[in-house]
Amino acid sequence: MHIRKLIVSLILILAFLGCKTSNKQTQELNTTKLYGKQPISYVNDYSDLLNEQEIAELDTFLRDYEKRTTRECILVVMENIEPYEDILEFGKDIGNRLGVGKKEKDNGLMIILDMSKRNVGISTGLGTEKVLTDSICQTVINEDIIPKFKDGKFHDGILAGFTSLMNKWK
Repeated sequence: MHIRKLIVSLILILAFLGCKTSNKQTQELNTTKLYGKQPISYVNDYSDLLNEQEIAELDTFLRDYEKRTTRECILVVMENIEPYEDILEFGKDIGNRLGVGKKEKDNGLMIILDMSKRNVGISTGLGTEKVLTDSICQTVINEDIIPKFKDGKFHDGILAGFTSLMNKWK
């Protein structure tokens, strides 16, 4: 009888420990599942916001910019960013996982869209944020991206945002 109670107790403890995971571990599992270790392309649209032609145009635009400057710009469009609450925290984790930007220069940049919350974020590498400050990024969101989004022109807003950021990133 004593052995039976011990075995049942051990099974319950192991089951409890197996189910318990921290929020950070859940986030890491989700980002690994969604993105693997490398970006599929410069444009990662997981909500079908853009059509194939728009994706191809943005991909070529961002790829050519990296060839000219070594600066890597990525677009990530998500239906939602759960379990994350903060779009910039999501961007930092995804940018690190994907390796956005050159490691020695930390010169990556991502525009992130969370469609469920209608939220836009711009995440920058440490080297990038010396030029493209949070204030500059917020101005680009407010003046270049959002006005076009309000008119339903998502491709145009994304392109305007990247273009504005690239012009300021000199």
